Amino acid sequence: MKLLTSHLYIVSTPIGNLDDLTFRALDVLKNSDIILCEDTRRSIKLLNYYKIKKKLVSYHKFNEKKKLSTIIEYFNEGKILSLISDVGTPLLSDPGKLLVDQFQKMAYRLLDLQERTTDGLWRSNLLDPGIFAYLNRKGDKFIETAKVDIPENSGSAFFCYGFAWGINNGLLEPSLFEKPMVKSWSELIKHINNEGRLGYVQPVGKDPKPYGAESWQEFGTGAFLLAASEYINYLRNPIKKDSISFTKESLLYKNNFSSGDDLNSWVLEGDAKVIIIDKWLEMFSPDEKSHHVFWCPKELPSSFMAEWEMQNLNINAGLCIVFFSAKGINGLDVMHPSQKKRFGVFNQYTKSDLNNYHISYYTNNPKKPNRPFAHLRKNKGFTTVQYGEKGIDANSKSVHKIRLVKKENHISMSIDDREIINWKDVGIKYGEPHESGKFAFRQMQWSHFRYRNFKVWNIN
Repeated sequence: MKLLTSHLYIVSTPIGNLDDLTFRALDVLKNSDIILCEDTRRSIKLLNYYKIKKKLVSYHKFNEKKKLSTIIEYFNEGKILSLISDVGTPLLSDPGKLLVDQFQKMAYRLLDLQERTTDGLWRSNLLDPGIFAYLNRKGDKFIETAKVDIPENSGSAFFCYGFAWGINNGLLEPSLFEKPMVKSWSELIKHINNEGRLGYVQPVGKDPKPYGAESWQEFGTGAFLLAASEYINYLRNPIKKDSISFTKESLLYKNNFSSGDDLNSWVLEGDAKVIIIDKWLEMFSPDEKSHHVFWCPKELPSSFMAEWEMQNLNINAGLCIVFFSAKGINGLDVMHPSQKKRFGVFNQYTKSDLNNYHISYYTNNPKKPNRPFAHLRKNKGFTTVQYGEKGIDANSKSVHKIRLVKKENHISMSIDDREIINWKDVGIKYGEPHESGKFAFRQMQWSHFRYRNFKVWNIN
């Protein structure tokens, strides 16, 4: 068995008879550079029994925080680590949880930084993607010499590897990390140059150095091969995806938005306008003052299919969201007088007194322009439950056909027959699935879209 560098292997040890150690566990321990032990005095008995001579590092609940930085340094040095407890499997009731928690915390932070880029790769200026300024020394001052938005692919490859390893080893949720991992891999391979080398790798230095498509380094190649190895493991053990199947039945609601009368009974929240022009519903906020939400008067059942067409009239900035299965947390209608007053501010819909799902399927926020992923969130709580494929491109002026399907606890959204969201709310981690409720279009203040041919069907 060939072990990977910069890798942590979690190894179960015998509870009673020392001969109960598995062949795979024995192979991992023999080939590790460093073994993290709950109690080195206990572990040495097992290791001596199998004639394993390796560096042992004490790692237990009383020193795990102190040792964390040292362990991360081992990873940076490319070491192969294994983690064992006195008996049984680490992390269940033994030290190691802090290490896994730190890995997950770092992964979520990197996920947040990844979606601030347009291509799903990370930047040299990790915390401020979008601008890379490299500096040359001139006398005793640094001067800015260039600004370009380019990826840094040695870091991107390491992060892709970490996401894939976390998914393959059950430490990262596929619903959140699979699409971002696949996106980063698909973008990395675009930067392999004609000589087979990974470009856009920044050279090592005490200050940022210029680099470009032909810039490569051995450590960048190594990071790419690590990512490739875990991506292959991911392909060998594909994550099962349930396609949503249903039968379309009776038409439940139809609104072509072709005249002013079609807007009767719809409710607008926020300082915005909804007007009919050329048999389209246009929605926008004058002078871009306010986010806004437009509620359909029809309550939709727990299972439905909705379709509509939409077109962007302002590609400079904007964000489009759809709310569905929306009800008050007390089970009352969203328009019941007991509900708190709303005027388009996001947390009034996600962290106040409403339960709902929402999907962001067009995102060109100034802070996250042309975001590479769609989001499905569950509210109350603003909990991201799935990162999906990219929604409508920020620069698209085309008419797009949107389809939203909810079959009990199974949710799917497609844009022009391209599925971007597919998720089941199994009712364990995020509470009971939402059922029937109201539907609404939401736009951020910069958005100016138009809509037509909104239809909803019953399904089974």
